[in-house]
Amino acid sequence: MPTSSPSMTLLELYRSLKGQGADRECAHALLTQAHWFAGNADFDPKTGDVLPQALTPFLAKLAKPVPAVPLRDRVWRITEHARPSVERLMQTLNETPRREHALLPVRSVRELDASSFIKLSNRPGRTIREKLAGKPYLQAIRRFQSIDLPENRLLKAFLIRLVELLGLRRDYLGEQEDELLPRVHSWLLSDEGKAIGCW
Repeated sequence: MPTSSPSMTLLELYRSLKGQGADRECAHALLTQAHWFAGNADFDPKTGDVLPQALTPFLAKLAKPVPAVPLRDRVWRITEHARPSVERLMQTLNETPRREHALLPVRSVRELDASSFIKLSNRPGRTIREKLAGKPYLQAIRRFQSIDLPENRLLKAFLIRLVELLGLRRDYLGEQEDELLPRVHSWLLSDEGKAIGCW
């Protein structure tokens, strides 16, 4: 059997299935092995590591062949492992209070700091009333909740990559679209998804 290049990417592997000759045979053999392994191994639900099995239950599994669809390659395994966590995290993102300096109308000011007073003291006038007479705005502290946190950025980067890989599976393996794909797409296009920066 021909051997694949050690630097073969997933896209190249999937493309090889549509090709001809030795490359196609090699890609088919690799994906068949991955499918057999993912269908017959037990995985730790927390870490995703392969768990040891007793011989009798393992042989019983081998007696019942794994259905050919969906193809259980590494992308399938990662998706199945991450699915519950991804669905939960998309609904309950981590938030943290943040603060920033902003020019606010006097009636909206709730908190001042030293830089607020320095800015105010540089204005013309002897009293606070005189200083605010021409422009009733103060540089103040504004507090707000933010979801643009490192852990949420990492989640967004993971979901963008997962969408790409699930799209490759759909396009090259001709399988039915994973139900997670439209959910992740809509989350990425939502206000929450757009509010989170790049990882």
